[in-house]
This record gives sequence, structure tokens and C-alpha cells, in this order.
Amino acid sequence: MLEDLYNISRTLRFVAWLDGDFDFSPLMDEWIGETRKELDFVNEARNMVDVKAVLDKSGLDVIVPTLFPEYTSKKTLVMTYCEGFKIIDREKLNACDMDREELMEVTCRAFAFQIFVGGLFNGDPHPGNILIQPYVDSQGRNKARPVLLDWGLTKRLKPSMRLGFAKFL
Repeated sequence: MLEDLYNISRTLRFVAWLDGDFDFSPLMDEWIGETRKELDFVNEARNMVDVKAVLDKSGLDVIVPTLFPEYTSKKTLVMTYCEGFKIIDREKLNACDMDREELMEVTCRAFAFQIFVGGLFNGDPHPGNILIQPYVDSQGRNKARPVLLDWGLTKRLKPSMRLGFAKFL
């Protein structure tokens, strides 16, 4: 994959040489750097532990898998298995009969807490990285909690950047 990215980068540099308005090299440099991190499971493990620690303090009903560090290496990541289904599986969402607005609010709050309190967040929050785990609460109501996965592309923010985002919003 890194070889493919390198070849794309070379092609884009040639395009930029032909027309300076099409210089995407800063974007490619960022993409290549982040891809290297994404392929390093020690990096992902560190991110997952850090985000889990932040979200555990949030009081939100959200799951980040627990790492087994003794089995984790640069090429192997071992964590708890979390039941659930993809957030875009409408059939299963319909079968759960839970409050989707509440589920979305918890998910959004989890990302906001990561950014504004923890100063780090999942930079790759696509539907494959968010599972839904249905359950029945103590009052017999159908509920669901998000399970947040894949921490290879985690971005960390300096305090000044967090403050800037807060002011912007």
C-alpha cells in the first residue's frame, strides 16, 4: 500500500510541475504519514488506550475495546471482542426498536468529549468503525450503545487548537 501511495505521490508531483494550481503534495504527504501510523498496531494500541481512558471519564454509555498489551506488537493488535452490528444496518436498527436520536446524541457527545476534553479523536469515523450494541436496560427498555473501533488514525490536538475549535463552534 505504501508503494502505491508513493507512486500516486510521484504522479501528483508531476501534475503539479505541469500546472502549479494542482499541487496536492501537502495532502499526499499527510496521507502517507497517516497511513504509516495506521499500519502500526503499537501506535493504534496507544491511541486506543488513551481514548478509552478519556471516554471512561465521560460517563457516556459508549464502548472502546480493552487492549491486551501483552499480545500486541507492531503487526498484531489483540483486544476484547465487542458484539454489535454496523451503524448503517437498517434492518438490524429497525429490529432493535430503540431511540435512534438518543444513540446519535451519545455518539456525537463521545466524539465531542474526545476532541474538547481529551484533545484526541478518531480521524477515520466511517460506518465500519462504529458498531451498535443493543441491550435492554433495567426498566425493560430497548437501548443501544456505540462501540468505537479502529484507532490507527487518531489525531491529537494541542490545547490552542482545542480552544480554537471550541470558539469556532
